[in-house]
Amino acid sequence: MKRIILILLTLFVSCEEFEGSYNLGSNVFLIEGDKSEDRIIVYCTKKTKFCSSGNYIIPISYDNQFHNGKYEEYVKRAISNNNWIIVETYKISTKQKRFWIIDIRNLDKTSAYDQIKSSVFGSYTYKEFMEEKLSRGVELNFDNDTY
Repeated sequence: MKRIILILLTLFVSCEEFEGSYNLGSNVFLIEGDKSEDRIIVYCTKKTKFCSSGNYIIPISYDNQFHNGKYEEYVKRAISNNNWIIVETYKISTKQKRFWIIDIRNLDKTSAYDQIKSSVFGSYTYKEFMEEKLSRGVELNFDNDTY
């Protein structure tokens, strides 16, 4: 009996880890998949312990994540604090890195998708991104923020 309980407990923990959603703040989640190309950022619409579904934020739509049945753009990395989320995406067809800023300061007060989208700024080249961060007062940096 102890062995069955141990196996079930191990399966439960494994399922939690597999779920792969990470709260970035204000109901915005990074959702992982089986591949790095599955990574997206959503505004969570259905949440239990993890976010299980949501509205696309980055890439901005399903059509931007996939094109002609192939992966097109995905979230490479994202970090957040209480006010901001910064995101780097990778566009496969052009082999370009693009950067985004999400202002999450007022997202808890709304559920209107248009208002949420108006808090997303980008996509930027690295130079544009650094200028935009400075002008908005965003004090977040990726670990190796040199390109």
